[in-house]
Amino acid sequence: FELSGNDALGFTHRQRTAAEEDAVDRVMRVFAAAGDWMRFNAEAKCRLAANSVAANIYRVIDPDAPPPRPPITKPAFEAGFTFTCESIPALRSLDLALIAQFPRVHQVIVDVRTPSSHRAEIVTTPNATISLTPD
Repeated sequence: FELSGNDALGFTHRQRTAAEEDAVDRVMRVFAAAGDWMRFNAEAKCRLAANSVAANIYRVIDPDAPPPRPPITKPAFEAGFTFTCESIPALRSLDLALIAQFPRVHQVIVDVRTPSSHRAEIVTTPNATISLTPD
């Protein structure tokens, strides 16, 4: 999962103030607690087994800048989540409250892959339930 700094924080530069540093810390805490806003249906008995969270700063060339087009610094967050489920056959849905956690995010594309199907679902609401059963 990747989230731009602007969507997560509301700014696109390296943090400069204590308030901006706190905002970065909040994003890291939200990702670390993914089991609170990303839940599978209860019957599957899934739990967050592992996660990796990184705040990355990358530099890109600003095409609108005057020559020599200095690079601009942009923050981004990357996270990976591993869930363990006791009953895979009971796995039916994923409740996703990502937009509720990051109100600047207007849509999330969820790549749903099962043994019998592959599709993308676009989530545009603060709380959504994504079906994991084949169409």
